[in-house]
Amino acid sequence: MGIMFRLLFRARTASIWNKASKRKRLMRQLRYRLMIRVNRTTSIIRQSKSDIAQLYQNSHREKAFDMVEQLHKGMCLMSEYHKLDRFLCHSTLSLTPLVEPVKEVMSNLIFASSRFGDLTELMPLRILLREHYGCEFIMTNIELLPENSVKDQVYSALLESPGGGGSVRRLQILASYYFSVACLNHRWRDLLG
Repeated sequence: MGIMFRLLFRARTASIWNKASKRKRLMRQLRYRLMIRVNRTTSIIRQSKSDIAQLYQNSHREKAFDMVEQLHKGMCLMSEYHKLDRFLCHSTLSLTPLVEPVKEVMSNLIFASSRFGDLTELMPLRILLREHYGCEFIMTNIELLPENSVKDQVYSALLESPGGGGSVRRLQILASYYFSVACLNHRWRDLLG
């Protein structure tokens, strides 16, 4: 009787440890992939800003307006990447009942997994969360049913498009910044040259 109990107890604890290590490995892979995405998006945003300033300076205002909207979407995506990274840093994927802050973090991760198709590590993480917390919890947060715990900021940043009136203002700010930097660089070259 004692041998059977020990074998059963070992199998159960081994299963729990395997699931925990699998979650940790998935979280680590997701953080690495996220870091690569952040670096890539940062360089794209940096290049887009200078391209927009050049287009605006060369009187290609329509193209500049289109690029400002794309830039805004990229910046929103970047902020969501940072939020997702923060969620991953602070989340504890333990097998305990969900307290409210952990429930909010898990809900945001699940919602993000349905919206970020390019982060492939989010899908296995969502499957693991479904195994533990149930399909109803997952569907509530993906479909944004009334009991969801997804933050409004995450929802608005992932689903809403930027307003048309703000793009002119963003373009003016970008243009004034890059024109002043270009003028300063030109003056320094003249002085040092």
